[in-house]
Amino acid sequence: MRRSHSRFGAVLLASTALSGVEPVLAGGISILPTGGSVASGSVTISPPSGNTLNIRQSSQGAIVNWQGFSIGQGNTVNIHQPGSSAALLNRVTGSTPSTIAGRLNANGQVYLVNPNGVAITKTGVVRAAGFVASTLGVSNEDFLSGRARLKFKGGGASKAVTNDGVIRVGRGGYAALIGGTVSNSGKILALMGKVGLGSGETATLDFSGNGFLKVAAPTRFNGKEALVSNTGTIKADGGLVVIEAATAREAARNAVNISGLVQARSIGGHSGAIVIGGGAGGAVNVSGRLDASSVSGKGDLGKGGRIAITGREIALRSAAVDVSGGAGGGKVRIGGGPQGTGKLSHAASVRIDSATTIKADATANGEGGSVVVWSDGATSVNGRITARGGASGGAGGAVETSGKTVDFAGLSVDTSAPRGGAGIWLIDPVNLTVGAAAANTISGNLASTNVTLQTTAGGASGPGVQTPGAGDITIASAISWSSPQSLTLDAYHAIAINAPVTIKGAGKLSLNAAADPMIPTLALLSFASGAGVQFTGAPNTGQALTINSQSYTLLYSMSDVLGVNSNLAGHYALAKPLDAAGTTYTQALIAPGG
Repeated sequence: MRRSHSRFGAVLLASTALSGVEPVLAGGISILPTGGSVASGSVTISPPSGNTLNIRQSSQGAIVNWQGFSIGQGNTVNIHQPGSSAALLNRVTGSTPSTIAGRLNANGQVYLVNPNGVAITKTGVVRAAGFVASTLGVSNEDFLSGRARLKFKGGGASKAVTNDGVIRVGRGGYAALIGGTVSNSGKILALMGKVGLGSGETATLDFSGNGFLKVAAPTRFNGKEALVSNTGTIKADGGLVVIEAATAREAARNAVNISGLVQARSIGGHSGAIVIGGGAGGAVNVSGRLDASSVSGKGDLGKGGRIAITGREIALRSAAVDVSGGAGGGKVRIGGGPQGTGKLSHAASVRIDSATTIKADATANGEGGSVVVWSDGATSVNGRITARGGASGGAGGAVETSGKTVDFAGLSVDTSAPRGGAGIWLIDPVNLTVGAAAANTISGNLASTNVTLQTTAGGASGPGVQTPGAGDITIASAISWSSPQSLTLDAYHAIAINAPVTIKGAGKLSLNAAADPMIPTLALLSFASGAGVQFTGAPNTGQALTINSQSYTLLYSMSDVLGVNSNLAGHYALAKPLDAAGTTYTQALIAPGG
């Protein structure tokens, strides 16, 4: 029977919420698996020897039905298999949950399926080439087929799978926990491999594709705790971690809670990835560390990996998200893709607090990465986001904060590059009025980042319903900066400058009203009294003004004004108010026809 190496080179571990209980026989003797019956393949189950049970599998694939499969503290089960690609399905047909408080060792792939629940306690250790623990069932035919996709199905309210111990799979292997609810407070280690935690009543493990774990059909479990939680440590450097919960849009659920460490660092040319999904109606809360940066070591200057977080409501509180890399920053996608494009599902709301950091830096020689925070409704972003270019070379990266409404007051953004051009921060709501707090935030971030304010007409699709907006930008509080960075106002409709905009250094300003060509540009750019634009830095040191894609020559003095006569076809703007008092002109300032 042919087997896919990617399918059978790793093991999935199943556990239930019995981590505080050690199963024992009468008389206090710790238990081992009982009532084993070989359903398929060639397997020999030896009588227990003291506290150890040995299972020998000689076929590539095999299935054993057990009356009970638990391992007491101090006990050991050894599964001897033909190799790392061999797989053994251990199915519990009795009525008791499985508790792994001892050691489970295998040189191949081990599946533990028990609809009553699976729990790996604090003393439990699983070591295998691959491990899967599930309270959802799998058919004999599907398991023995050797296909790259393996399907699991529950009964509607599947029991829990928990890990409080240690699961370690071989290099390039896999570990998966699948149940109605799933939690990890222990350690799951899969170097160069794949880890999946999934809640749902149907699940698919894809051993050949990029997704690994997909869940569907929300469970009927009605508890208040998260469907999937990680308070422990998950490490899959050079590999993939997928944490997903199936939820329905019409039934909001506490879907995913991450307060521990999830790590999939890029290593040896293999990029790491972390995918977290709360489903159409799920809330996702992250207060721990998500690390898909590249491992920094001698000669290892890889790029950062990617992190994607989706769900109906997403909140990051005191979280640390990192996709930095020596040769370039990676990608962070929270709530959707750039300007809502791509295949990622859209969040209805995203909240990122002031104690959260998101890094997509190039730490040596490379360009900064990209960070997108998107929702179809309210987006609130505080904290600090960096996408810096490398110290030895490379431009800054890109940061986007988008939503129907965007609250970014207090957010620190840095896309600077010591040996390259600064990157860009795009703020993309439907309408935008820049008040005092927002103006201070923009002014401060212009020191290291080019800033673009861009409005749309509204109406992005997704779980958050948007109503069309005018697409206006209003500057209601003063903005000023002295760096060479640029500020761009790109309005779908009108721009109103109702407070001073002052460029003190070599900065640049671009004003684009009526970005939609279907809207006529009739008086869509306005300046309130005393609220003009001024360039107060040294003349001709890099300043630039562009209005609706037309560049303007800045006039810093009355002599500059007189010089207009030499090129009447040009476009000109006063850099600042000019005082002509006390000066006598014997000819017109502008020649006739100018």
